[in-house]
Order: sequence, then C-alpha cells, then structure tokens
Amino acid sequence: FGLPEVHIYDRDAIVPPKYQDQADEVNARTDNSIAFITEKRELENYLHEDAIQSALGVSVTVDDTSSIPERVAEAVHAQGSPPVPWPQLSDEKKREKVSRIKRRLNRDAASLMTVEMIRRRGALAEVRNWLEAVAARRH
Repeated sequence: FGLPEVHIYDRDAIVPPKYQDQADEVNARTDNSIAFITEKRELENYLHEDAIQSALGVSVTVDDTSSIPERVAEAVHAQGSPPVPWPQLSDEKKREKVSRIKRRLNRDAASLMTVEMIRRRGALAEVRNWLEAVAARRH
C-alpha cells in the first residue's frame, strides 16, 4: 500500500537486543517508517498483574525481564490440578502451553489494560513515546 510501517520488537533480554538489526533497517528507510525495541523483555512484561488475574484467573508477579507467558502458563497448568507437574512436562508440551497463553495474554489481558495500569508498570513514558512518534509521522 506504500504506507509507512510501525514495528515494535521485543528486546528478548539479549544485549544487544535480538532484533536490533531489523529495527535499524526499518529506521533507515526513507518512507517514514519507524521501529522501536521494547525496554522490557517482551510485550507481555508490560501487562499488569491485575489484568492477568482478571483475564486468566491466576496470580503471578510481573517484572521486566522474566518470561511472563511461561510464568502464567505454569500457573494456569498448576491451577488445573494436573496429573503431571509442570517440571515433568516435555519441552514440546510446555512450548504449546506457553504459545496458547501468549495469545490469551495479548488478546484478553491486554484488552483490560488501563492507562493507570501502564503507569504502575513503569511504562507510561515509553508507550507515550511510541504513540507520539507514530502520530508525528501522520503529518
């Protein structure tokens, strides 16, 4: 469509960030596209614990560097009183569960986020920066 693109890449707790080259490539374009790399590990680290509790019915601690989808998947798994404890699941089964939870977090928990929750996660300035940079490119 010839429209500028906005990319937000997860940091993935890697230094340098895993997607730095891709972000640099987007930012070097002359079509007004822009890319950001999250300050936190991944987008799920921006979610507030209350939104996760409301959406998925589990209580987890959210920080900036842990794998929140894995933490939530393990909590949801344990909540179901499974015959096989989380540590004994195969890596493949864990990946499947984490993948499903990641989708639910990004759909259900994210839809419950408020500005106040973003502020309490310490991300308001960063998210505001993303939105202002995108808005500035519309003109």
